[in-house]
Amino acid sequence: MLVSGLVMPPVMAGFWTLTIGYMLLAFGLYGFHLILMISIFNTVEYNELKTGNRREGIITSIRPFLTKLGCALVVVFTTLCYLMFRVTDFTNRIAGLEQAANQNLITTEAKNAEIAGIIQNVGKGQSIGMLLFMVIVPFVLLLASYLLYIRFYKLDEEKYAQILSELENRKKAD
Repeated sequence: MLVSGLVMPPVMAGFWTLTIGYMLLAFGLYGFHLILMISIFNTVEYNELKTGNRREGIITSIRPFLTKLGCALVVVFTTLCYLMFRVTDFTNRIAGLEQAANQNLITTEAKNAEIAGIIQNVGKGQSIGMLLFMVIVPFVLLLASYLLYIRFYKLDEEKYAQILSELENRKKAD
């Protein structure tokens, strides 16, 4: 996605390269999120082993909370990027044109022509800056998340089976 945004001209080939890149990214992210969700669920038994209490509701409610917190941070981050690169003026003008076209105040052709003019006025620094911040920063944060997961999450299948066995033995002893 970064290469298509920096190197390829803004034509349909660049659009499709960007779109396919984003689709592949989303597919990978969904897999990563699924692994994290399963990992959170597996900590229920680990917590029961360590504390003697099964707090499934509390542990599983962490994921939706963190998802909402993450979404809120994305909005804050995106807003800061828009303000830092002064893109809001362009997006507001485009939104105004979309509203005018929806109210039949201007034609679709006029709207598209004016939007093309607005986009041509976006500076190269603004465009590259937004692209870098919207690709590099999330990549670095995702990499940091992955490294933290690899470093601190120690419940593999063997350890999980051992925990389940130990919990079963405790239940039989009681």
